[in-house]
Amino acid sequence: MLVVQNTSRAASVAAVVSLLYIPFCVVLLVADAALGFIIIRKVSYTEIDWVAYMEQITHVVDNGQRNYTLIEGGTGPIVYPAGHVAIYTLLWALTGKGADLLTAQNIFLYLYFLTHAIVLLGIYRITSIADPDRESDQSSSGNLLRPSTGATREPAKNPLGNAAPNQDDSISAIARALPGYVWAAVLLALSKRLHSIYVLRLFNDCFATFFVVIAVALTQRHKWSLSAIFFSLAVSVKMNALLFLPGAAIIYLQALGIFGAAKRTAVPFILIQILVALPFLVDFSPLTTLFKTHLAVASLPLYELGRAPETPPTVIQTLIPLAAGYLQALGSIPVTQFIAAVSQLRVSPYAFDYLSRAFEFSRVFLYKWTVNWRFVPEDIFLSPGFAKSLLGAHLATIVFGFASHRAGWWLAPLKPAKAVRAAPGGSDYSLAALVRSLFFENSRVVLARRVFDGMDPDYVLSTLVSSNLIGILFARSLHYQFYSWFYWTVPYALYRASKVYSIPVALAIWASQEWAWNTYPSTKISSIVVVNSLALMVLGLWLDGFKKYRAVRNSTGKFKKDA
Repeated sequence: MLVVQNTSRAASVAAVVSLLYIPFCVVLLVADAALGFIIIRKVSYTEIDWVAYMEQITHVVDNGQRNYTLIEGGTGPIVYPAGHVAIYTLLWALTGKGADLLTAQNIFLYLYFLTHAIVLLGIYRITSIADPDRESDQSSSGNLLRPSTGATREPAKNPLGNAAPNQDDSISAIARALPGYVWAAVLLALSKRLHSIYVLRLFNDCFATFFVVIAVALTQRHKWSLSAIFFSLAVSVKMNALLFLPGAAIIYLQALGIFGAAKRTAVPFILIQILVALPFLVDFSPLTTLFKTHLAVASLPLYELGRAPETPPTVIQTLIPLAAGYLQALGSIPVTQFIAAVSQLRVSPYAFDYLSRAFEFSRVFLYKWTVNWRFVPEDIFLSPGFAKSLLGAHLATIVFGFASHRAGWWLAPLKPAKAVRAAPGGSDYSLAALVRSLFFENSRVVLARRVFDGMDPDYVLSTLVSSNLIGILFARSLHYQFYSWFYWTVPYALYRASKVYSIPVALAIWASQEWAWNTYPSTKISSIVVVNSLALMVLGLWLDGFKKYRAVRNSTGKFKKDA
């Protein structure tokens, strides 16, 4: 009787706390934004790449340079795709060619706020981190991926599907039932290094992360083409977003099949890359000459509206006249002249230079900046063999660890597809089953009916988070700003890992990781901590998924041959 009372009390408390998720996150976001304003005004800005970015953009805008090999700044040549150029061209215009640092810092603070708002309110809110009932309903129904129905919570079960031992401690029962955000989501606002990356360093990694979180939120909602577009926008800023590609590909293939995935995700992805890079792939000189001629005579009367002569223009007061001037210039071009200029467009002689520089996969990073492999001797770090070993470990972890029949997350939507097992040489729950299903019509029909039941927000987020973390674990080198690539996923990864390790261990992993990323310069000890923290999060995700797979298999009595 006492156990039932404690379980009921725990469920009631958890239900109430779940309703408080949005107010809790709003308060957290406001407090974090206030902290950001304080940091900007109290902590000195540190110059690393901002001036170099602005110098590179000056080459593009003022000098009209389109040869990527000749676009350089104080820290060297440009090595980022065209999306970076487009974004920092806008920042260049809004900050007086980079001179107005305060405006730039405020823009990055807004970016930080928006990114975390999307994470908390758009991504985490629809997962079990905000509502543990979602997960318990999935487990008790035998379908760990089915969305929550709001049913009364069943008595707790352990990850293997057996009844939990009797617990007389009501406080412990309530603590176990509380939503993950009570402790996990708070971690999102606690990183000293992340605040520095955004408002004190102004790195382009922040924009790549912004596009990624939008893409993840769209993928959770099955907006396949839109998610591919935003993944592509992220890649157009920095290539690190490609680390999400293995997980995203598994999701797209299961949901759409090979031809559907090609049409609805691969094509939009490639088109965005082409559109963003057009200024460097096509020689627009006939069109730009015509446009500049008309832009020179465009009047910009809106520039002075709403401000005194002695006050600097706001962002809006800058954007409005810029847009008005460009639209006025575009509208004043005669149609015949415009058509004639378009007919003279040609592929740029520097197109290959752009592709080779913006997507340079063979680039070797400097040993002095590495955060993760400081404990490896420099000669080994720089060797091609080390890079190949990391790539091999990356692929092996994905194929044999997460995309195998014993991985509980990546291929989970395949488990009900009996037609997959019926295919020649079929197996019910494997990477081979997915490949076969792409070419057997009967399998695709079954998958089309069942796969969406499996692709709930937790499945999508776990797959994408693990894909990214695996890539980061085996990255050739990590620099301090790369922390922004994955920090937004850390609370969720630790929440899932806490199901295996316990909450105190998860918090210890976070604290160790945060210490290591704030150790400058990196040391052998700090880099060992970085690598091991990532490894523990990846292992925690794998173990959590494996136990859930076992729980479903044991509860349904299916797939005995895999036991």
